[in-house]
This record gives sequence, C-alpha cells and structure tokens, in this order.
Amino acid sequence: MFEDETSKIEKLISENLKQIETERSTEEKQILRKLQYFQEGYLLRDITRVENWVKELMDEEVQIIGTNSVFPGEFEWRSGYKAAYELFENDWKNWGSVKLYLENADISIDNETAWVMIFATVTRDTTKEKNRTFEASKLRSLSRIKEICDKNLPSSRALYEIINDASSVLVQYERSEIFVWPIRITLGFLKKKNNWLIKQIHFSWPGRGFQAVRFLSD
Repeated sequence: MFEDETSKIEKLISENLKQIETERSTEEKQILRKLQYFQEGYLLRDITRVENWVKELMDEEVQIIGTNSVFPGEFEWRSGYKAAYELFENDWKNWGSVKLYLENADISIDNETAWVMIFATVTRDTTKEKNRTFEASKLRSLSRIKEICDKNLPSSRALYEIINDASSVLVQYERSEIFVWPIRITLGFLKKKNNWLIKQIHFSWPGRGFQAVRFLSD
C-alpha cells in the first residue's frame, strides 16, 4: 500500500515540476553539490555530525526560518551557528523524511550571490512512530479538548473549537496514515573565498483557505 501510494504521489509531483532544459553552469553545479550535501544530512540524520555539517554548508551568520515559529527570535527563526546546530539536530531527531527534488532546483546567480528555490516533501509513516499513531493523535486531541473546556470560553465558541480539533485529526487519518506534505525551501548563497555558503534558508508550507495560525483578541 505504501509503495502504491508513493508511486502515485511521485507521478503527480513529476507532472507538475518545472524541467531544467539547459546545461548547468560550473557555478550552478557547485551549488548543487552543496545542496546534495544538505540532503545527505537529512538522509543520514547523524546528530554527531551536525556541527561539522553546518560549518561546511553555512555562513557563520546564517539566517534560518523554519515552519513553526511566528516571531523573530523564536526557536525556528534565528541566526548563527548555534541556532543552526539546535534547529537541524531537532529536525533530524523529530521531523519526517525530507526529500529535495534537486534536479528541478531553480538556481539564479548574480556575481557572488545566488538564490535557490526547491520543491521538497516531508513524509511520515505514522504507523511506525509510537507518538504519531492514530490512537496517539486522538489522545492528544482529547487532551486539547479538555484544555478548551477549562478555558471558560463562550459555549458556542468552545464547541466550535472542539469540533475543529477533533474533525481535523479524524479527517487527516481517514485520508491515510502515511502523511506526505509538500514544502518549499528557498536559500540564499554567498561566495566567500571561492566557496559557496548558505547565508539564508527558509522553509514554508503552501497555504490554502484559512491559515493555521491567526491572532485573536482574547
């Protein structure tokens, strides 16, 4: 089942990605090698290597924006080596499998600066992760529902919040217990001493309909 589902998803992705028609330049190939090493980190997930991996790939003042943080200064919106060590170690321990479609990477170079846009996927087989199974997610939903009940919200608002939380969990797992999320990764590179280094990296989810995070007056 997993193989059939993955095959269908890969077919959909390949039909929608832009094909690179021209031969890569020497500089683009150098950047691609850096991106391949970036991908290797997520494949191996060897946290004993994370510091060396960061230093080989990134500028000392690298700026990173992940998918979770809302404000600058939060865990996934920070700068520098220390932030990079912590963020990527956490990813390798806790995130899903990350696949970058490097052959379709859009690379633009201007002298000593380059910008890259990459389509990627994050995959979780929740049946193989004890804290991500359907049962574990339902129990977390029940815990959140209890918190909603304890907040003393107006009754209609509380019921809507409960319905929203419970239905979200049920719908997602009804679709499949294999989660494959599309993600966009953009990177800014600087060339220093003939070496391309990542200066900025930004992970983002595509958004449709109502956004997951909003500000509320209460």
